Amino acid sequence: MEDRSLPLHTAPVDRMRHGFQCLENEMSATHPIMGFEKNYDNMRWTEKITNARRMYGIHMAMRLASEREQFDRSHRLFGLPSSKISLESATGDGISIDYSDFLNDPLKRPDIPKVQLHEVMEVKLGLM
Repeated sequence: MEDRSLPLHTAPVDRMRHGFQCLENEMSATHPIMGFEKNYDNMRWTEKITNARRMYGIHMAMRLASEREQFDRSHRLFGLPSSKISLESATGDGISIDYSDFLNDPLKRPDIPKVQLHEVMEVKLGLM
């Protein structure tokens, strides 16, 4: 069970790195559903691997895990957008469309500076 005692500070808290802390937020218990929502994707993936191992054998589970690992890597240069459509199709996330698929797209936000490909390559090759 969680320890619900007051935290003991032995050193000063670095406000620049850790920000302001509120004891009320640290002491409040989280709702059990929040834990399920946080771990939903991991539990679903573990269940998928377990079912594949039981039905088709260990080779299928290993293949699914290696495909997910391969598709999860970034294969483009820094600054270029990557849709990770292959990862979505391998994990089954591409079946449904959520609000996060089209709302608040970080590539379309005006407050985030755009990275130019030529600048990235100059830094990578040590020309700058």
